[in-house]
Amino acid sequence: MSVAGGAPAEGADPAAEGAGLLVRRIAHDLATPVGALAVALELDPAADPILREAVARLAALLDLHRSLFGADADAPFDPAVLAPLLGDRRLHVEPGLDAREQRALAALALDAVPLLAAGGSVRLLAGPGGPALALEGRVRPPGEELAAVLAGAPATAPGTVGAALAVRLLGRLRVEPGPAQLLFRAAAAR
Repeated sequence: MSVAGGAPAEGADPAAEGAGLLVRRIAHDLATPVGALAVALELDPAADPILREAVARLAALLDLHRSLFGADADAPFDPAVLAPLLGDRRLHVEPGLDAREQRALAALALDAVPLLAAGGSVRLLAGPGGPALALEGRVRPPGEELAAVLAGAPATAPGTVGAALAVRLLGRLRVEPGPAQLLFRAAAAR
């Protein structure tokens, strides 16, 4: 199955293919002006630090969205693109996850990280139970919209698009709450 780009896989969703092309186009169109802003800020030693931070965050967001939504599901993926967007939360990626699993868990993290208080950990896990995303620290349960998407409903809010991609790549996901953890795992092996 192709998320975007390349020849569509047999039975591929044309809307998803079009969405991937749109993401790549928007990221391409915005990359040049953001890059120009970054260069201008580098040349101006007196540039406002808040502006520097905003441009760096925008560049990281563009890179993340292009990596998640604008590439084939099985294309190489570096989960480190998620790290700059986590603030003071730590990112751990276990070995053994393939590119599709890494992409799915990173996309889910995009929507799930707001459930984790500052200072926690985001873990992309491999294991006998299948790939999983663990949020460790002070966590709150997912809201109704996110829970519905994890159960297979279509995404209806921008804050659930990552979860929808994760469900598309891994299947429905269940949430397993713990005392200081939320674990998101595929409901059935794929």
